[in-house]
Amino acid sequence: MPIRTILGVYIIIDFVALILFASSFGAIATLALIIGSGICGVQLMRKEGRQTLQDMQTSLAEGQQSLGGIMRNSAFLLGGLLMILPGPISDVLGLAMVLPTLLRRGRRSGTTGHTYEGEASTTRSHEGNIIEGEYIERDTRRDDEPRQH
Repeated sequence: MPIRTILGVYIIIDFVALILFASSFGAIATLALIIGSGICGVQLMRKEGRQTLQDMQTSLAEGQQSLGGIMRNSAFLLGGLLMILPGPISDVLGLAMVLPTLLRRGRRSGTTGHTYEGEASTTRSHEGNIIEGEYIERDTRRDDEPRQH
């Protein structure tokens, strides 16, 4: 099956889903969906497009290829493009491409509200890794955030 046929069928299905959404939720909710998801898609594409270009330039300058980073950023770009297209199916597919990476980034960034600066060195002993160094602890939480222990 040619790609044009698949794309044409997808567009028709997405358009029918948009009409069903409009008949169920009304014109204002449908316009809000189209405009809101379009704005989110444009912002994702702008931010991740720059990041993808920077990653590619960095990896080329260092002589290494970071295919994993480029693929993650490309998923953001494709997700943003799908969110720009009007239709609830394209919005759901766009979110499905973007949310797993956002959730991983959120888990990786941590929720402690602390940042550490300084130098450290790691040595191995028979008891495991020993990290020696000096650091400065900075509390980045706002005063209204609860403290976690």
